[in-house]
Amino acid sequence: MSDALHTYVQIAVVVLMLIVGLDCTLGDLRRQLGRWGLVTTITLGQFTLVPLTVVAATWMLGAEGALVASLLLLCCCPSAPISNTYTFLARGHTALSVSLTAASCLVATLGTPLALAVFGRLLEGRGGLIQLPLGPLLKHLVLMMALPILVGLFARHRFPAWVERNLGRLRALSFLLVIGVIVLTALSVPGARLLAEVRRLVVPALLITALLLPLGYAAARLFRLERGDRIAVLFEFPCQNLAVVALVGVS
Repeated sequence: MSDALHTYVQIAVVVLMLIVGLDCTLGDLRRQLGRWGLVTTITLGQFTLVPLTVVAATWMLGAEGALVASLLLLCCCPSAPISNTYTFLARGHTALSVSLTAASCLVATLGTPLALAVFGRLLEGRGGLIQLPLGPLLKHLVLMMALPILVGLFARHRFPAWVERNLGRLRALSFLLVIGVIVLTALSVPGARLLAEVRRLVVPALLITALLLPLGYAAARLFRLERGDRIAVLFEFPCQNLAVVALVGVS
């Protein structure tokens, strides 16, 4: 199962990052990146404030060992396209959400390894230090994240009509791919152990989410954003990319 999981995760991440690029027009990306203060703050916050929240949560709960390492890995990875769906359903500014997700995934090529190294040191005594194979990991992230996003952006610019017609299907595909990652990961773990791990993760996951939502709200208030933009920023911090988490984990 481990070889099948590894192969599926690699394929899923490439396709998901390609869809992230396809979902973002160059015009929208250019306009949103023109708001450099907001985009920089949210993107840097993804790899600093979010891991710091894990540090705080693990100290509050007295967590140790593999639980700490798992939560740290989760919160050092980029934001997920599901945040775009939440923003759309809440009638927020989807273009901003997509642009923030794309920026987060691109920066994750360096941001994720750096965040794991820095914050892993802070949690070393509690089992949060993760030994990273930096060379292979960076190659994986460049080839499977940065490159597909750039290809997707180019394809959206080159074939806008086709992408617009199929965008709904592509978003549905991204959701199914993430579900596949979750299912295959669950199947690779013995049932009793999986149930025990899920029980152990519920409280920390709820606590971290409860701590992250106010971060998005505070950032929105800091920049005095309108309602649609506030909604987009609100969902950016608590939505981690599970496919990338799995990619880093199996690597």
